[in-house]
Amino acid sequence: MFPKKKCFFNITLPVAFLFFYFLIFFVDLRGQTKSVDSIFNPSIPMKLCRAQRSTKTFDRIIASDNPNEFFVSYIDGEIESIELMDLQTNRKLWRSELVGKINSSFIVDQIDYKTLYFVTKLTSSTIWALNAETGITKWQMIIPSSLTGEIFLSLYQNALIVISRDGKVLSIDKSIGTINWIKSLNFVITSNPTFFEDQVLLSTADNKIFQIRLTDGKIFPLVDTPSVPNILLALSKKEFVWTDKFGRFFFRDKLKFRAGAEISNINVAPKGILVASNDNFLYFLSTDKQKILWRKKFAGRIFPKPLVVGNWAIVAVTGETELLIVDLANGNLINTLAIGEGNFFTDNFFIAFNKLYAPTIKGLFYSAYANAVCFN
Repeated sequence: MFPKKKCFFNITLPVAFLFFYFLIFFVDLRGQTKSVDSIFNPSIPMKLCRAQRSTKTFDRIIASDNPNEFFVSYIDGEIESIELMDLQTNRKLWRSELVGKINSSFIVDQIDYKTLYFVTKLTSSTIWALNAETGITKWQMIIPSSLTGEIFLSLYQNALIVISRDGKVLSIDKSIGTINWIKSLNFVITSNPTFFEDQVLLSTADNKIFQIRLTDGKIFPLVDTPSVPNILLALSKKEFVWTDKFGRFFFRDKLKFRAGAEISNINVAPKGILVASNDNFLYFLSTDKQKILWRKKFAGRIFPKPLVVGNWAIVAVTGETELLIVDLANGNLINTLAIGEGNFFTDNFFIAFNKLYAPTIKGLFYSAYANAVCFN
């Protein structure tokens, strides 16, 4: 009997050890998977999941504070709150039809996610504040003088900042919709506004760059430029970069390099500045030495605007059907993600709920890690 018991003990002990080893390993692996999934990492192998089929192209889409809920606007004056659960159960939480067409950016109050702001235009311009939970209008205000051209919105403390291409800048009380102040630059604004803390930087058609203080609208001239700026980006309260139509790139008033074609966009990254140009190149510049660290040519023009996520850039090329993940340290391609033949990107990528979302002609797609299910 003793030999049998001894044999049983000798076999069982290693088996038990292996059982507990694999149990600990499994628990640890689950912990690792959970921690990795909590922060979006585009270098990990991914797959694409369709989140929403679309009968018409989104104008704007932004996330709420609830997972799977998005606010979607269309240029014809419709706004919807959509819950993206899966392909069978996508549902509209509310829908609002407005008078006039939306001609502004479309933003949500980041403090409580309970208010949406945008501007429509029919015969006059109207600023709207909608309840993000119901779609019901909180307030609306007709602008005394109609705003023309593209309109940009931002929030600063209790103010909604409204900027139009025709050179008007307004501060609106975001709670009740009354005007705090109005300023005019008297010239067309040539670049998208760039906000930094309590200020906004603007460039105008008369070759000037201005700083406007958001507390009271006071205007400070910064630089007279040798040509008309078309892209402007604030790096700090004192430092900024800008480009012109000739592909020239400036740090404040100093020319640093000239691309082979017009520069299409600029992104700030943790360790530098990512620049895309219409000659199919990406450039990466250091902010301290103000020099090009690397450049990389692509198969076509870069569209939409690259998205910087940590130490990576998510890049797409016009006419191509895949996302390219570029290492910002050296410009090397480290990952790709195909969206399918005959499908193309229509708007900028964005991160929400630790997933990467990509608007396309066939609807909204998002990336999930390769071993994850698309819908829970």
